[in-house]
Amino acid sequence: MHSLFVHDHGTGPPLVLIHGFCETSEIWDSFITPLTNHYRVIRPDLPGFGNSAPLPGRITIDQVAEALVGWLRQSGIPPAMVLGHSLGGYITLALAEQHSHLLKGFGLFHSTCFADTEEKKANRNRITSVSALWLGI
Repeated sequence: MHSLFVHDHGTGPPLVLIHGFCETSEIWDSFITPLTNHYRVIRPDLPGFGNSAPLPGRITIDQVAEALVGWLRQSGIPPAMVLGHSLGGYITLALAEQHSHLLKGFGLFHSTCFADTEEKKANRNRITSVSALWLGI
């Protein structure tokens, strides 16, 4: 199982917040206080972002979803509400499609259930290429 860095706050039903591309779990910082009044708020850094090690090779949304599934199971987290932002929304949809029994419900925040346009894919790939050059990978 892949190790993920996770922030875990509050008590109550679990709410997993999944960040977007080129972000970290810190994107959710301003949401924590009001949400922890009602939920156990769990914020993982996705593989390769923040404090989580990357998955080997080129990764897919399904592989990231599987890494989250492994972490959810190992952590003993009961079926949770999951909210995905941007790319995190696509990962949330993969979780819902492949492991619906692990979800109590889900939502998309600045995301969509539709595939990216070719223009959006090209922009994302350009950002990824520039990031790889800048990081020397």
